[in-house]
Amino acid sequence: MKQERFSRHLLVAFGLSLALYVFGYWFIESRRVVDTPWQVTFTTNGTRLVTVTLEQLSQKLGPVTVQFAETNQNAGHGAQTIRFDTPRPVPFPVPGGQCIFQDTTFLPGTVVLAFGTTKIQMIPRALSIGTNEIRWESGKRVTVDATSPLAPTP
Repeated sequence: MKQERFSRHLLVAFGLSLALYVFGYWFIESRRVVDTPWQVTFTTNGTRLVTVTLEQLSQKLGPVTVQFAETNQNAGHGAQTIRFDTPRPVPFPVPGGQCIFQDTTFLPGTVVLAFGTTKIQMIPRALSIGTNEIRWESGKRVTVDATSPLAPTP
């Protein structure tokens, strides 16, 4: 009789543990994707000037347009949009540069893009270009000067 009670206690403990695990997994996954990912559109014109448009739709961040003042020989032609929603090994190429950091554990996450010596970091709190933080303002345009890649001009 004691063996039967012990088996029942083990079965109840296992059932409660499994229920807690399933609920915890569901809760974390639902919180992880509550926001939309960063959406970045890379546009290159005929003179190989790269323009990057950054936005995050669910938190209404952006669109902010970053234009580089010097030509980029590695950039292709046309426009390409990348959604940073799934993890990928970094660094990986993007038009005109590369993605050097991406954390999409909880969306929108953090994404860092490198274009030559200029780095663009996208976090919900602020946009960092070089060493400058810029507020997320819809329709804002920032030009990155080739002579000083750390200091964008408004």
